[in-house]
Amino acid sequence: MIDVLYYMYYLFYSKKLKEADPHWSTIWFLGIFFSYWVFCAIDLFLLFFFLYSISLGCALAIFFLGVLLFYWIYMYQLVEPMSRMVFGG
Repeated sequence: MIDVLYYMYYLFYSKKLKEADPHWSTIWFLGIFFSYWVFCAIDLFLLFFFLYSISLGCALAIFFLGVLLFYWIYMYQLVEPMSRMVFGG
């Protein structure tokens, strides 16, 4: 599912916004988006079970590591094969 979201946002950045490097913008947007959800899940778990909130330093570390992981996974993603996967052609 992340691959489909990646390709759809890549098309959005390349066709609608006419970005110079849509691959880079897509990686950063999706990395920040998914890092936010991971942070929220961890924070809610800790609040519900342990009544402990994550400090700002931990939150920034989670964001940074999430974006870095997403960047590492998708930096060399090929866009052409994805069009066949998404549109079934």
